[in-house]
Amino acid sequence: MDFVIFFFLSLFIQFNLTSEGAPISLYQDCTNTTPFNPNTTFQRNLKSLLSSLSSNSTRETGFYNLSVGTDSDSDNIAYGLFLCRGNAPKQECQDCVGTAVKDIVHNCPNDRAAIIVYEECMLRYSNENFFGKVELKPALQQSNVLNVSQQEEFRELLAKTTRNIAAKIANDGSGRRFATQESPSDFSSNATLTIYALGQCTQDLSVAACNQCLEAAFAYFLPGCCGVREGARIIFPSCNFRYELYPFYNVTWVPHFHSPPRQGKLSSGKIVAIVAAVVSLVGLLVAAFASYGGKENRETSV
Repeated sequence: MDFVIFFFLSLFIQFNLTSEGAPISLYQDCTNTTPFNPNTTFQRNLKSLLSSLSSNSTRETGFYNLSVGTDSDSDNIAYGLFLCRGNAPKQECQDCVGTAVKDIVHNCPNDRAAIIVYEECMLRYSNENFFGKVELKPALQQSNVLNVSQQEEFRELLAKTTRNIAAKIANDGSGRRFATQESPSDFSSNATLTIYALGQCTQDLSVAACNQCLEAAFAYFLPGCCGVREGARIIFPSCNFRYELYPFYNVTWVPHFHSPPRQGKLSSGKIVAIVAAVVSLVGLLVAAFASYGGKENRETSV
């Protein structure tokens, strides 16, 4: 009886530790109106490009770019890259890039340029060289429907947060072009809140180009002529920025780029879910034992 309970409990915990959700799709854009024909040089180059992106998705940097083709046949060169969210675990990055490769082939089957974006990663390709260039289109903008109550004070705090994000990215010697920032409020009113923010650029950009892209992103929220929202995000092909009034990323698990990555670490949300599930299961087992013990005592007393 004890062995059976231990066996099922072990399976239950193992299932929760290993199960992962699918990448969360945000948007895609098949940007080129000139399709390529099947079985052409460009299609072969694109196929090789996407295969290389997928096979390099375990890189510690969470980024990879390359081109496939020859200068003598420049019209058929395929350029591409992927970028994983800066705090995404290696396995999550690999899964997202693998999904992106499959989806972009399926959804944009004959396009010479396309981009697909998920919560965890972004992948794009083109027949034109976009490396090192600031690309602001296509863009995805999302915002909370609620405005903050202390507009002026919040706008100042958000502006300070964006400056800190830009400074962190500019001063990071790793070249990861990624930063997060938690900014507690010091409002004159009794209201207390914290802005959680995340900014990131593709790693082919220079510091100056990254800052240019981020400034364009910040301009969507500041000066905020029509009211500053409680949360918002903007995603460009070259950079992205998001802020919320809740921790939408794991605050305790932002990568330290100058030290080796820690392997096998679970997110706090998953740990909470596992603990809650295990506690519930143990409670059911205790209740079953109590019922079983009472029945056994009654049978013994007869």
